[in-house]
Amino acid sequence: SLSQTMKILGHTGEVLDILKIDCEGCEWKSAMDWLGESSVPPPRQVLIEVHRSPAPFARNWFDEMKKFGYVIFHKEPNLPGCPRGDCIEYGFLKLHPDFYS
Repeated sequence: SLSQTMKILGHTGEVLDILKIDCEGCEWKSAMDWLGESSVPPPRQVLIEVHRSPAPFARNWFDEMKKFGYVIFHKEPNLPGCPRGDCIEYGFLKLHPDFYS
């Protein structure tokens, strides 16, 4: 879990400025667990490489990111890593809840 990793690294109770996720396909199932941990303050930015997005699941996944208060600020294909264009790098920024008011 993210909280266990932060504890091992000595970051308990701190806010992560950047969380980079690149786990070769596990992001679709595990990223929401990392971001939804109530014991860990939400990271200010999430950089994530997504792999072979399953269309209906991906739509829900991006909706969940929005519910957590994240917006996309960057998107680009990772062509050197995935020549067929199956991997896309996203940058998400956590906005203050008042942003939409």
